[in-house]
Amino acid sequence: MASSETAGTTILVVEDNEKLLVLLRRALEREGYRVVPALSGSDMMKLLHVVKPDLMAFGGNPASKY
Repeated sequence: MASSETAGTTILVVEDNEKLLVLLRRALEREGYRVVPALSGSDMMKLLHVVKPDLMAFGGNPASKY
């Protein structure tokens, strides 16, 4: 359930598994977060020029992929 604490908080989620990205997005949006999905590190870099996220979440091992 969404709360006033999560309202307006933007999370940039970087995950190369599209099904997992959809699940994460749905779960976070259900909690009231604004979710910006990225399927790759290059997508993330492009989005960072447009979106100013409050938090970034990475799937897998970001050091080896992004």
